[in-house]
Amino acid sequence: MNTLTLQVVEQSKSGSYHVKLFVDEKEAGIFYLTEKQFDFFVSSFRQNAHDKGITFSVENPFDFFEEDDEN
Repeated sequence: MNTLTLQVVEQSKSGSYHVKLFVDEKEAGIFYLTEKQFDFFVSSFRQNAHDKGITFSVENPFDFFEEDDEN
């Protein structure tokens, strides 16, 4: 595994996230998460990917303030 990407494909007004997980550019799963769950997944994946030398990014077109973090 070389890359992990979380791609937000939909975000409700209540803050729920519809997120696709890509591993090495192949879709690997879909998550339906609350804002707290999404934040936990992002921080957990980011830290573990960094520790293991894996490139991690978040694609969220609904959040104009967050930038992708690639390690």
